[in-house]
Amino acid sequence: MLSTSNDRRRLFWAAPALGYLAFFFLYPLWLLVDTSVREVSLGTAGQRGNPLVGASNYRSVLADHAFLGAIPRTFLFLLATVAIQLVLGMCLALVLNQRFRLLSVPRFLVYFVWLLPPVVSGAVWKFALDGSEQGAVNAMLLRTGIVHEPVLFLTQPTLAMGLIAFVTAWAGVPFVAIVLTAALKDVPEELYEAAKVDGAGPWRRFRSVALPSMASTIGILSSLLIIYSFKAFDYIFIMTQGGPGTSTATVPFLAYVVSFTQFDFGLGSAIGVMSVLFALLCASPYIIRTWKERPS
Repeated sequence: MLSTSNDRRRLFWAAPALGYLAFFFLYPLWLLVDTSVREVSLGTAGQRGNPLVGASNYRSVLADHAFLGAIPRTFLFLLATVAIQLVLGMCLALVLNQRFRLLSVPRFLVYFVWLLPPVVSGAVWKFALDGSEQGAVNAMLLRTGIVHEPVLFLTQPTLAMGLIAFVTAWAGVPFVAIVLTAALKDVPEELYEAAKVDGAGPWRRFRSVALPSMASTIGILSSLLIIYSFKAFDYIFIMTQGGPGTSTATVPFLAYVVSFTQFDFGLGSAIGVMSVLFALLCASPYIIRTWKERPS
């Protein structure tokens, strides 16, 4: 009886959050799935009873060259952004975990970059990487004699994709650094002292003591970074809008292009459903771990 009463009390307090999730998550998700199996264009978007086409949209998407080209591009983008964030975030966390006089300076820079809106930082990077002599990066390269003519950073497909991956990772490094700094502080000091007594140097202590203790945090963090990087939209839209052509469009961004540039909402929704399934697959380790650690 007590358990039933507690369950009802928990359900009562959780009801507003459940209602919010149902209205702002489950209902839009149902609309996305429903639209993905219908023929919906700009002229019929607000109408009811759009023709049901079943899996036709999915077959069209899987046969589309732009979508098939976006798949390996998206995986490379995820690999680059997650790797950069983990490596740079770990390096920064090791700095923030130290005690020295000017520690407030890197801390300020970390919080400053993290708090910048993506629209602002994306616009700054776009102007800095402008392909003319007025671009800050080109101006510096020309002045130092490294190049003799402006580099077209954002109009060369491979270079533009790499730069977008770097900028996306750059914006996420502060979050990674903060999480890993907290994980480093949770490593028992006794383990470091024991490793010192055994003659282990800084790199050996990091590899043999810190990394194993942080393995769980790094695993969960990697899952979250894959999801955040996969749904990256702001920097692609601001810096290249998926161009030239669709050479810098990832799978989720391609859903936007198909839906709001070509106005084929059925195909765009089909790409969106596939994106959601991939995101759920990436999130499954985090969901499973959270479920296991839930209070009884």
